[in-house]
Amino acid sequence: MAQETTSFAKYDKKGYESQVAALRLNGEAVVTNIKSMKRTFLSVSLEGSNVAASIDGTMQYDKDDLRGYYCDQVDVTMSLDSPAFTLRTDSPQTTSGVSSVTSSSQFQLDVNAGTFGPVPTTGVSTGLVIGTSFSRSLEDWKAVNLSDGKKMNQSYRMAASEGAAYETPTDLIDMSAKGQLEGCPLFHVPDLSLANMPLMSTGIFATDKILGPSTVNLTVTVTGHFVRIEKTFELFVVKPDVLRKPWTWSYKFPVTIPAAD
Repeated sequence: MAQETTSFAKYDKKGYESQVAALRLNGEAVVTNIKSMKRTFLSVSLEGSNVAASIDGTMQYDKDDLRGYYCDQVDVTMSLDSPAFTLRTDSPQTTSGVSSVTSSSQFQLDVNAGTFGPVPTTGVSTGLVIGTSFSRSLEDWKAVNLSDGKKMNQSYRMAASEGAAYETPTDLIDMSAKGQLEGCPLFHVPDLSLANMPLMSTGIFATDKILGPSTVNLTVTVTGHFVRIEKTFELFVVKPDVLRKPWTWSYKFPVTIPAAD
């Protein structure tokens, strides 16, 4: 059986004023190329990757009227430079209101019959299983799946603060009756918005049989969105001042496709 694994790892930092954010990218691409199968499969996983808004877990500004920089969104895309490949499955799917998320992109190959399909959820699996499945905590965050037939496109978004649902930075302002009596302070952000927000992206691409050997390039792009919000008053009206700074990392990794065996 012909299988080839390409592992990759990157670590990159960027400063926002005196605060330092970082991306830790770990992953692998596994090509499965079996003569009896009509398809060549390329599975990708970013297990072990994360984005930290602050490498020491603290914000430069962390007061009732000023917070930042925290991360409220991370976008991940993965694509191949060969138009022959299509995306057959990817994960995580869109989630909402769950603390633990499983990212599972797996196929079971029946080598003798030359067929493939989803891994059974019950009973004993037979045949070769390709792909990856793992779980991580996404407390107060959610995943949004925007993938199409060619490109993996997943967005991880902050969904709640300590006191309210979160869609935009102004949702950090406590406008409840109690909050207004206290001067409309800013809610605290969840821990994942400061350090080690996990990237759970997995997927399987497939194409008609490639006899090989050959090479295809995998492009991985990660964009982190970092926010600073200040709450001020103007004529007794709360006026937020929001500064949003995106940072995009993009890498291209050559992936080896072994000769079919």
